[in-house]
Amino acid sequence: MINITNLIIGFIVGFVTVYLIKRVHIKRVLTKKRVSNPQKKSFTLANAYQKAVVFFPIYYLPIWIVSSIYYFSNPAYKDVVVEGIVVAVIWFVLAIVLDIFIWIYSPKKEKNHWKEIYIKTQPWTLLMYYTILISPIIVVLIIYKKQ
Repeated sequence: MINITNLIIGFIVGFVTVYLIKRVHIKRVLTKKRVSNPQKKSFTLANAYQKAVVFFPIYYLPIWIVSSIYYFSNPAYKDVVVEGIVVAVIWFVLAIVLDIFIWIYSPKKEKNHWKEIYIKTQPWTLLMYYTILISPIIVVLIIYKKQ
Protein backbone atom coordinates (compact mmCIF):
# COMPACT_ATOMS: atom_id res chain seq x y z
CA MET A 1 0.00 0.00 0.00
CA ILE A 2 2.61 2.58 1.05
CA ASN A 3 6.05 2.69 -0.54
CA ILE A 4 8.04 2.33 2.70
CA THR A 5 11.42 2.91 1.07
CA ASN A 6 10.38 6.22 -0.53
CA LEU A 7 8.53 7.18 2.66
CA ILE A 8 11.64 6.72 4.80
CA ILE A 9 14.06 8.27 2.29
CA GLY A 10 11.76 11.27 1.72
CA PHE A 11 11.35 11.78 5.45
CA ILE A 12 15.05 11.44 6.24
CA VAL A 13 16.07 13.84 3.48
CA GLY A 14 13.46 16.40 4.53
CA PHE A 15 14.07 16.08 8.25
CA VAL A 16 17.88 16.11 8.08
CA THR A 17 17.85 19.08 5.69
CA VAL A 18 15.58 21.21 7.88
CA TYR A 19 17.43 20.10 11.02
CA LEU A 20 20.80 21.15 9.59
CA ILE A 21 19.42 24.49 8.40
CA LYS A 22 17.85 25.04 11.83
CA ARG A 23 21.15 24.29 13.59
CA VAL A 24 23.10 26.65 11.34
CA HIS A 25 20.49 29.37 11.74
CA ILE A 26 20.39 29.00 15.53
CA LYS A 27 24.19 28.98 15.72
CA ARG A 28 24.33 32.20 13.68
CA VAL A 29 21.77 33.89 15.94
CA LEU A 30 23.62 32.70 19.03
CA THR A 31 27.00 33.90 17.73
CA LYS A 32 25.62 37.24 16.56
CA LYS A 33 23.94 37.95 19.92
CA ARG A 34 26.98 36.94 21.97
CA VAL A 35 29.41 38.92 19.79
CA SER A 36 27.25 42.04 19.64
CA ASN A 37 26.64 42.03 23.40
CA PRO A 38 29.43 40.21 25.29
CA GLN A 39 28.01 41.15 28.69
CA LYS A 40 24.88 39.12 27.97
CA LYS A 41 26.27 35.64 28.60
CA SER A 42 22.84 34.45 29.63
CA PHE A 43 21.73 34.32 25.98
CA THR A 44 21.20 30.57 25.69
CA LEU A 45 20.43 28.05 23.00
CA ALA A 46 16.75 28.27 23.93
CA ASN A 47 16.84 32.06 23.46
CA ALA A 48 18.47 31.63 20.05
CA TYR A 49 15.85 29.02 19.11
CA GLN A 50 13.06 31.44 20.03
CA LYS A 51 14.62 34.18 17.88
CA ALA A 52 15.23 31.92 14.88
CA VAL A 53 11.96 29.94 14.93
CA VAL A 54 10.14 32.75 13.12
CA PHE A 55 11.97 31.79 9.94
CA PHE A 56 11.60 28.01 10.17
CA PRO A 57 8.23 27.69 8.36
CA ILE A 58 9.65 29.67 5.43
CA TYR A 59 12.22 27.02 4.58
CA TYR A 60 10.16 24.06 5.79
CA LEU A 61 7.67 24.44 2.96
CA PRO A 62 10.01 24.10 -0.05
CA ILE A 63 12.07 21.36 1.59
CA TRP A 64 9.06 19.22 2.52
CA ILE A 65 7.47 19.82 -0.88
CA VAL A 66 10.64 18.50 -2.54
CA SER A 67 10.55 15.46 -0.23
CA SER A 68 6.89 14.94 -1.15
CA ILE A 69 7.66 15.20 -4.86
CA TYR A 70 10.33 12.53 -4.38
CA TYR A 71 7.85 10.25 -2.61
CA PHE A 72 5.12 10.71 -5.20
CA SER A 73 7.45 10.21 -8.13
CA ASN A 74 6.52 6.55 -7.72
CA PRO A 75 3.18 6.28 -5.88
CA ALA A 76 2.31 2.85 -4.52
CA TYR A 77 -1.43 3.23 -4.19
CA LYS A 78 -4.10 3.97 -6.80
CA ASP A 79 -5.89 6.51 -4.62
CA VAL A 80 -3.05 9.03 -4.30
CA VAL A 81 -5.12 11.44 -2.21
CA VAL A 82 -5.50 8.83 0.54
CA GLU A 83 -1.82 7.96 0.17
CA GLY A 84 -0.96 11.66 0.49
CA ILE A 85 -2.95 11.93 3.71
CA VAL A 86 -1.32 8.79 5.14
CA VAL A 87 2.18 9.99 4.23
CA ALA A 88 1.40 13.43 5.70
CA VAL A 89 0.25 11.98 9.01
CA ILE A 90 3.21 9.58 9.27
CA TRP A 91 5.74 12.34 8.53
CA PHE A 92 3.93 14.71 10.93
CA VAL A 93 4.06 12.25 13.83
CA LEU A 94 7.66 11.21 13.11
CA ALA A 95 8.80 14.84 12.97
CA ILE A 96 7.17 15.70 16.28
CA VAL A 97 8.62 12.66 18.04
CA LEU A 98 12.12 13.22 16.66
CA ASP A 99 12.03 16.95 17.41
CA ILE A 100 11.05 16.26 21.01
CA PHE A 101 13.88 13.79 21.36
CA ILE A 102 16.47 16.03 19.66
CA TRP A 103 15.57 19.34 21.28
CA ILE A 104 14.38 18.23 24.73
CA TYR A 105 15.71 14.81 25.70
CA SER A 106 19.00 14.47 23.85
CA PRO A 107 22.11 14.65 25.99
CA LYS A 108 23.83 17.98 25.48
CA LYS A 109 25.48 20.52 27.70
CA GLU A 110 22.57 22.93 27.52
CA LYS A 111 19.21 21.37 28.40
CA ASN A 112 16.04 22.81 26.91
CA HIS A 113 12.69 22.74 28.59
CA TRP A 114 9.67 21.83 26.46
CA LYS A 115 8.00 25.14 27.36
CA GLU A 116 10.92 27.08 25.89
CA ILE A 117 10.83 25.12 22.68
CA TYR A 118 7.11 24.51 22.16
CA ILE A 119 5.00 26.93 24.22
CA LYS A 120 7.01 30.14 23.93
CA THR A 121 7.51 29.73 20.19
CA GLN A 122 3.88 29.55 19.12
CA PRO A 123 2.50 30.01 16.43
CA TRP A 124 5.77 29.31 14.57
CA THR A 125 6.21 25.77 15.84
CA LEU A 126 2.65 24.95 14.88
CA LEU A 127 3.23 26.38 11.40
CA MET A 128 6.34 24.21 11.01
CA TYR A 129 4.42 21.06 11.76
CA TYR A 130 1.44 22.10 9.63
CA THR A 131 3.87 22.60 6.76
CA ILE A 132 5.00 18.99 7.10
CA LEU A 133 1.36 17.92 7.26
CA ILE A 134 0.18 19.80 4.16
CA SER A 135 3.20 19.33 1.86
CA PRO A 136 2.31 15.80 0.62
CA ILE A 137 -1.32 16.85 0.16
CA ILE A 138 -0.30 19.95 -1.83
CA VAL A 139 1.92 17.84 -4.08
CA VAL A 140 -0.84 15.28 -4.65
CA LEU A 141 -3.38 17.95 -5.50
CA ILE A 142 -1.03 19.78 -7.87
CA ILE A 143 0.53 16.77 -9.65
CA TYR A 144 -2.45 14.44 -9.86
CA LYS A 145 -5.21 16.98 -10.39
CA LYS A 146 -3.92 17.50 -13.93
CA GLN A 147 -4.24 13.81 -14.76
